[in-house]
Amino acid sequence: MKTKTTTFGICLIGVLIALGIVLSAMLPIKVIGDIKIDLSYIVIVVICYLFGGIIGGLSAALIALLESMIFSSYGISISWICANLVIGLGSGLVMQFGKANKTGWKIAMDLSAIILGCAVGLLLLKTVIECKLYSIPWEVKIVKNAVAFGMDTACMVIGYLFFLPKILAKSKVENKLLKEA
Repeated sequence: MKTKTTTFGICLIGVLIALGIVLSAMLPIKVIGDIKIDLSYIVIVVICYLFGGIIGGLSAALIALLESMIFSSYGISISWICANLVIGLGSGLVMQFGKANKTGWKIAMDLSAIILGCAVGLLLLKTVIECKLYSIPWEVKIVKNAVAFGMDTACMVIGYLFFLPKILAKSKVENKLLKEA
């Protein structure tokens, strides 16, 4: 399934990125220390589903970059940007493949891609970058990122299973994007 990037599509991506930044910065749900439930992952799932892996990955990285530039007291988080890029890229590519091939296992494939993308992005890439950059012991950082992995993956799965179908049913966005392609 190929979608042509139109003015409507570009505007939709911009609005969703802005919504992701607002959800990430303004509505954090603190859990442990500075770990929070990041609701922007719901928006990332929607972008990945509608626009595929490349736009999904770049949008996810842009959400992390802009949120950390504007609102974070820690400054720009390279590890978070890289993790979001991998999460969006991996999830979006599999979702795009599933839509194009109309497989019967689409939901299972998409959920597996979300879980695997979060595992590679958060547990592996983010942990390695932060351990190397800040000289944090691996044993300490992996535990913190495992908690973040669980919460962010749950956010994406909930977004995929509950919010995405409602958004697609009510707004007919997907049909409008395909009609213009």
